Amino acid sequence: MKKKKISKIINLKFILIVALFVFLDQISKFFIRTNMYIGKSIPLFENVLHMTYVTNTGISFGMLKGNNFLFIIISIAVFIFFILNIKEFTDSKLGAAFIFSGIIGNVTDRIFLGSVVDFIDFRVFPIFNFADSFINIGVFLIVLSAIREYMKQKKKLLKTKS
Repeated sequence: MKKKKISKIINLKFILIVALFVFLDQISKFFIRTNMYIGKSIPLFENVLHMTYVTNTGISFGMLKGNNFLFIIISIAVFIFFILNIKEFTDSKLGAAFIFSGIIGNVTDRIFLGSVVDFIDFRVFPIFNFADSFINIGVFLIVLSAIREYMKQKKKLLKTKS
């Protein structure tokens, strides 16, 4: 029974979405690494959006720098947690796919490069990458799904009381 539920979530479409997002993340980082040097910034829209190549051994916003190995372990643990609890995400498969993609993209950098490549620079926000965006989008979609499910259950409960 458990295998059927998991196979309904992790199917070929799910795997292809994750693979596409990881590819987009990794190809963008490869482009930055091979065409720029660390610290270089190229304005795409002056004072609004720049491509700025930085590396990060910390987590979001550069916090806790220098703990790359710890974040590899944490990333793998979170990934395993998601795999073991994947059946909980039946209502937000896309959200789970975004989160998986982000984790895989950033942990790949940490393992093979020793740090995460960041390059999207809005000048008023810390520099980030596509994997970071994927994680945030995934969390947003899962929270939205949970709110929608809560509202549906609340509505059903109100109907039964009437």
